[in-house]
Amino acid sequence: MAVPKPPTRDSAELAELRAEIARLNAELELAQLPIATIKAKTKRDRVWRIVVASVLILIGVVLTPTTMAAAWAATELSNTDRFVQSLAPLSQDPAVRTYLGDEVIAAIEKRVDISGLTSDAFDGLASAGLPPRASTALQALAPAAASGLKGLLGSSVHKVIDSPQFEKVWVKALTASHKQLDNILNDNQDSAIVVNDTGAVGIRLAPIIAKVKSQLESTDFPLATSIPAVNVTVEVGTVKNIAPLRAAYHLLLVLVGILPWVCIVCLVAGIAIAPHRALAAMWTGIALAVAVALTLAALAIAIQAIGVAASTHGVPQAVTHTLLGSLTTQISAAGVGVIVIGVVLALGGFFAGRSRPARNVRRATNGVLARFRSFLSAHHLWSPRLGGALHAARYAIWFAILLLALIALYASLPLTIHAVVLTLVVAGIVLIIFAILEAPTSWTELSRPGPTVAA
Repeated sequence: MAVPKPPTRDSAELAELRAEIARLNAELELAQLPIATIKAKTKRDRVWRIVVASVLILIGVVLTPTTMAAAWAATELSNTDRFVQSLAPLSQDPAVRTYLGDEVIAAIEKRVDISGLTSDAFDGLASAGLPPRASTALQALAPAAASGLKGLLGSSVHKVIDSPQFEKVWVKALTASHKQLDNILNDNQDSAIVVNDTGAVGIRLAPIIAKVKSQLESTDFPLATSIPAVNVTVEVGTVKNIAPLRAAYHLLLVLVGILPWVCIVCLVAGIAIAPHRALAAMWTGIALAVAVALTLAALAIAIQAIGVAASTHGVPQAVTHTLLGSLTTQISAAGVGVIVIGVVLALGGFFAGRSRPARNVRRATNGVLARFRSFLSAHHLWSPRLGGALHAARYAIWFAILLLALIALYASLPLTIHAVVLTLVVAGIVLIIFAILEAPTSWTELSRPGPTVAA
């Protein structure tokens, strides 16, 4: 029977190593349990951040068209100068002038029987003891005289409407009626433009006819004194569901001071909460630009549809398009401004992202900024201490620049392309100057040349 060999020193050390490995594996398994828990919690937090950020950004994007409408309603219809500025050009539009002139002539001829009055006048002359042949000839001239008077009436009306005085009358009528037009959805029958309970949008001809009558009297037009006071409203369009629209309009006026900030807070908070802020900013800008572009497209389609509907009532489409185009000029300009902001935000988010083109652009930009800092430092206009201080406060400074830009845009409501571009340019210049001056403390060490190695 073989006798077992006693354990050698090597086998004992091997056993100890195996035991140590087993112990370490057990400790590693125990240590991995909280790591897995932390990873699971991190994953849950990431999912919730994505959900919350998406909801906030969606709310901000959806509220943007409503905010534009509220700002337009509060300024276009409650600001007399802005309102008159929007509708005053209508008096210079050839289609509008022709349409108003024809409607004024039709309204006067409907209430003044020019043919009958002319015939009565000639009959009176014929019965004044004239010879039969002269009386017959005189009566034969009555239709021609009536036609001549109608032609004189038409030329006089169009002359008045085409004159510079008509522009003054138009502006005066708009200004005088704006107290009620402050809320165009209210039923005010004394306004130059009225919307009744059925939703019919019309232009009152009374002030225009009064001016025409005064002009005809000054030119000794024979029938001028026969023109009565006419209160006619020419229908130029229809607004459906006027009661709900009026309620919505009043609600927008109340919320106009709140909606812009709610929209801004939702968008900014959504981007800040998102796990990848650059990516969130890029998609927020894209969604914002697309949403507003679709809103403007829907507005253009609505104007075309209203023009077609109005043409069935005898109103030329050109007149309807000009009227609605003038009323919606400001909201269209605001929409273009928001699209510009969205495009800039999307580009900023893209170049701040992790893609290779974005990194290359940032690397090149940092090189240019470093050369600027070197130039300023060589002329004692910049120091690492200044750069480090600005770098430490960079988030507060970025927030201050953003807040000032938002306040500037809010003060210029409704937005215009000029205001948006000016604000973006000024903010961009300030950010560029700050990027040149701001640098981490290690920038000086990184920019120093390395030690020279002797050959």
